[in-house]
Amino acid sequence: MYKTEEFVSAYADEKETHPFRTHMERHTILELMTDVKNKSVLDIACGSGCYSRLFCDLGAKKVIGIDCSRLMIENAIANTPINMPIKYLLCDGKNYRHTHKSDIVFHSYFLNYAASSDSLNDMCRTISSNLNKDGFMLGIVSMLGIEPAGAVDCCDFYTSFEKQPDEGKEYEIHFRGQKESIKNYNWSQNNYENALRNAGLRNIAWHPPKYCDSPKMSQENWQQLMDHPVFLAVTANK
Repeated sequence: MYKTEEFVSAYADEKETHPFRTHMERHTILELMTDVKNKSVLDIACGSGCYSRLFCDLGAKKVIGIDCSRLMIENAIANTPINMPIKYLLCDGKNYRHTHKSDIVFHSYFLNYAASSDSLNDMCRTISSNLNKDGFMLGIVSMLGIEPAGAVDCCDFYTSFEKQPDEGKEYEIHFRGQKESIKNYNWSQNNYENALRNAGLRNIAWHPPKYCDSPKMSQENWQQLMDHPVFLAVTANK
């Protein structure tokens, strides 16, 4: 996963500049996130740290960002001001346990890496076990597996499979101009929800993407992303 510095650098830049990321993905997070001021936040699959830094800007007292990619963690550290209260850790999100639980657990494109139902259950247990009682969870979950095979969209990436993948089956996400691809697994909302509930989470709710206009993308492209969302958000409480 994330084998080249070129890919990691391009991905990190896209997270900060592409209107899909800034005006839809980030906007959705800001609309749904609870008040983070003076709260502790665990950011699972933090990648380049863009949302870890966002939570600090919003007033979080402490953020822990974890990711299984060494290159992503190195990029996150390099792009985070030293005065921000963020600690980045290289580890597998399936197995992470911290002695001090967090008020908020955030995860972005984490659950869609589950290669089996057992892995999905482990990931959801990680979320729940690291969350304080009555804590808040917000997740962004890829829905790219529902798109037509090889479909290119205005987000500058596309999926690759010969037919609609079966439940739990692998598909690839390719990024425009990049040789490297990402493997995801196709899970239904029902399977995600059952795994979250079995892990001890409650008040589980799904949310469509939200966006604010940007002149960098046409209204037609925004409508395409609303009609065929490439992600859904999910919220829950412990």
